[in-house]
Amino acid sequence: MNLLMREERFLKIIDYLKENQTAKLADLAELNNVSLDTVRRDLQQLDSKGVLKRVRGGATFLKDDLGTSQAFNRQEAENGFEKKELIELVGGLVTDGQAIALNSGEINIEVARYLVNNYLHLTVLTNSLKIIEILRKARHFTVIVSGGVVDTAEGAIFGNSCVRDISKYNIDLAILDVDAISIEKGITEASLNRSDVIFAMVQSSKKRAVIAERKSFNKVSYVNVCSLSYIDFILTDSRLPKELRAQLEEKDIRVITPHHNI
Repeated sequence: MNLLMREERFLKIIDYLKENQTAKLADLAELNNVSLDTVRRDLQQLDSKGVLKRVRGGATFLKDDLGTSQAFNRQEAENGFEKKELIELVGGLVTDGQAIALNSGEINIEVARYLVNNYLHLTVLTNSLKIIEILRKARHFTVIVSGGVVDTAEGAIFGNSCVRDISKYNIDLAILDVDAISIEKGITEASLNRSDVIFAMVQSSKKRAVIAERKSFNKVSYVNVCSLSYIDFILTDSRLPKELRAQLEEKDIRVITPHHNI
């Protein structure tokens, strides 16, 4: 079970303990519809954060002077929910049988997990070693790996060979995990390597979707990738300001958020 689901379980456990002060393993297993072993692992992690105290057969709630959990950041977990909703927007664009491009990036790692859990037959082109490992579990996916030089720090493949390999394919949809988006500069990146790979995917794809959290907007990074005229869809969270949304839609970009799909 992925990180986003774990954060959701954490919140349910904390809310239960706030109301009841104590909880048995069986009660929490039923609450989250998981095994007792999963509950034990969840309690161990929350215990290490100072949120609760594990006791024999369950847990008790710990509070600080303000009556809130000592170390668990509820906002962090709620952000996890927003990211989960963001990832699920991909389902409105992808259909079985398509060829999909995923560049390296933390959001696209979660996108890869979503694809594995929700689709039977896809062809996926990627330069991410982490995404390759996730897709390995999908027996009926065709996974295409671009050649090139491995950047061990990012866990991805870059270089001229990588860009040439990407350009050989005709892709239905590129899902692009990017650093920065602005009305004036379009898509920009922190490195030339990432910029080259993203633009190669843009050029090889019939449709292009940028997937990004609110924090990536109204920012300009170091390297130009492409103008917004290349982008067909932007998938983002519900915190996107209405004015910015309107500016993007004026450029004929379909902006898709969890509660406002057009």
